[in-house]
Formats: sequence, structure tokens, C-alpha cells
Amino acid sequence: MLLTIVPIILATATPPSSAVSSPAAAPVEAKLVLGSAVVNRQVEPLKDADKLSAGQTVYAWTQTSGPGGGFIEHVWYCDGKAVARHYLPLGEAKHWRTWSRHKLGEGEYRVEVLGPDGKKLQEATFSVAAAD
Repeated sequence: MLLTIVPIILATATPPSSAVSSPAAAPVEAKLVLGSAVVNRQVEPLKDADKLSAGQTVYAWTQTSGPGGGFIEHVWYCDGKAVARHYLPLGEAKHWRTWSRHKLGEGEYRVEVLGPDGKKLQEATFSVAAAD
């Protein structure tokens, strides 16, 4: 009997080393919009951001401009604690759209967009009430 051993590669929460840009690279600029959905790569902006409740899903949609390639991060915080971190690759185009989403619980939220160098590019905050 012949056995075949197949290696299993698990995903990690660190960015790929090939995605890290050099310090001489031009900065990435970002626009952050919170939305209720993404349709055809465009965000549906939140209509009642002050009336969010637990159980809803919110999208953090980012449009970048700058050199192509690399990545950005979306870091979601609830009550000061990081609850989600998304590494989002950027295509080779000078303008790129990408997004992450999070199902909300009750609390004070903050979403940060970080560049490849770890610098904060944008930030949005909002509150979420208990579900009715």
C-alpha cells in the first residue's frame, strides 16, 4: 500500500512578504465610505449611520489612488479592542476599490485604513445600539 502525504498550508494573519512596499514608494491615498452594501463595486452609503443596531452588516469601502500593487488593511475596533483585521491586496492600477465587511455587535466602533507602511490613511467611527 502506498501512502501519499500532502502538505497543508494554513492561512495566516500576516501580509505576504511580497506585498510589503519599499520605503521609497510613493504614498497611497485613500477614501473610506461606510455602507450597507456593495453593488457593482460601488458602495451604497449608510442612510442612517446613527441608527445602526446589533446584527447588521456594515461595509468599509475604500478607493485608493497612488502606485499600483501592494495592500492596505482594514482594522475594525469595537470598544477599543481590535475585532477584525483584513489585508486587502491592491491591483496594479493607480486607482483601486476594495472593501471588507463586519457583522456588528453592540458598542462603539472604529474602522481604520492602514497603508502598507502601517500609517493610518483614514478612519471612521460609529455607535451600534442593542438589537430591538
